[in-house]
Amino acid sequence: FQTTLSTLEHDIENGTVEISDLEQRLVGERALLEEISEGLRGKTDKFTAAIEEKQQELAPWKEKISTHQSKLDIAQTELKLLDEKRSASGKLLEQAKSELRRLRETRVEKAQFAETKVEELARVNEEIEASDKVIHKAEGRLQVLREALVDARRKEEEAKAALDATQSQSNVLKAILKQRDLGNISGIYGRLGSLGSINGKYDVAISSSCGGNLDNIVVQTVKDGQQCVEFLRKNNIGRARFVIIDTLRKYNMSPIETPENVPRLFDLVKPADPKFMPAFYHAIGDTLVAKDMAQARNIAYGKRRYRVVTLDGNVIETFGTMTGGGNRVARGAMSSKQTFGDVMPEAVARYTATREAADLDYNDHQGMLRSMQSKHKVLQARYDELEALLPKLELELKSVDEQVQMAKKRARDLSDTQNQPNEGEAEQRGNVERRISQEQESIAELQEQCVNIEDAIKELQEKIMQAGGIRLRAQKSKVDGLLERINTVRDEISRWEISQSKLRKELARVERSNSGRDAQISDLQTQLEE
Repeated sequence: FQTTLSTLEHDIENGTVEISDLEQRLVGERALLEEISEGLRGKTDKFTAAIEEKQQELAPWKEKISTHQSKLDIAQTELKLLDEKRSASGKLLEQAKSELRRLRETRVEKAQFAETKVEELARVNEEIEASDKVIHKAEGRLQVLREALVDARRKEEEAKAALDATQSQSNVLKAILKQRDLGNISGIYGRLGSLGSINGKYDVAISSSCGGNLDNIVVQTVKDGQQCVEFLRKNNIGRARFVIIDTLRKYNMSPIETPENVPRLFDLVKPADPKFMPAFYHAIGDTLVAKDMAQARNIAYGKRRYRVVTLDGNVIETFGTMTGGGNRVARGAMSSKQTFGDVMPEAVARYTATREAADLDYNDHQGMLRSMQSKHKVLQARYDELEALLPKLELELKSVDEQVQMAKKRARDLSDTQNQPNEGEAEQRGNVERRISQEQESIAELQEQCVNIEDAIKELQEKIMQAGGIRLRAQKSKVDGLLERINTVRDEISRWEISQSKLRKELARVERSNSGRDAQISDLQTQLEE
């Protein structure tokens, strides 16, 4: 007994370790299968949805078959009992007692097995709930990282755009800005178009109607402007136009009523600092924005003449001339976002490093979340399997209980009647046989109803396999093989645990029996000595 018990304990331990290894492999293989299936989503979604629909359609039929099978098992047990009753009364009685013991042991085994599955279901449910919380927290963290990544990408792109703008600037502007950065000339703010922003919708309009004015360099004082001009002249760099804020007259920049309530281009500009507003008004004036040329003509040639630009860049001047056409339109004179100003490559490198770090954090966390989700799917699949198994186990237990009751009744009847014939036995046998025939017919009919649905499911699965090719078939085979092996090992462990329990009970019974015999031998020896 001890050797067998040790072997069983060793087998259970090895089986548990094997299941753990198989489940770890299953996570990876399922993740790869999901990746392959994800790549086929557009091709296989309709097949997957059709399979789920067919499985739902099949479930009620399977449940009915299981119910009739339980009734058939009960009827066959009854018939078996009637057949055995024809044997000798003493032998039948012993057989009935043996069958009753067997059924009771089966009942205990099935109850223990069901209890282990109930406990496993509760444990898996707890793990799923814990997994849900962890995944929810991880998803929240991923959202934070996603937002940080988006912000880092935005800043990097804006910095690159600002760097591109700086690098594409004229040598004159670069030289002037360098003098500002070196502190040689104060009061330089930069290119006018870089000191504000406008909605991208109006990029073409402002670039077409005011592009040249937006390239003017803004300075604070006349002295600042004179120093810039002198620097350019002295170093023979080139010419530039300057807007001197201190010399700009006091414009009336208040909102105005416009024909058809079209927007005034100046009102759409968002200056980086309010002090730049006069400079923008100086460059733009009361230019209005029309959606198309038809509206532009209505506005421009009304009671009051207006300078008008369309969204696609056509311009009508107050004196009647019109500019536009061509295959290319002006863009980029002003950004849709507040820019960084003048950016050096080192600053872009810092933004790139920040974005790369955010990208790495996001990808790492996303990978971790996917691993969590894969494990969660394994747990959910096991939970679904157990939920489907427990009702079947309940039916089996109910069937065994009924068989135990019949076996107890049979043992009592045999004990009372011995070899006395039972007048109602033939009638009872006929009733049982009819029940068996009815249940078999019902099961056959139900199975026939399932054939078309099951064939349809097989065809749909084959279509998914065909869509996925050899790679999907091979990966599906790996996952199915691992699942089959896991279920096989679980069933083996359950059987080993039940055998272990029975063996321990038998060992206790033998030890009690040996203890009784030892006491009898001791009494006999005492009597002999007397």
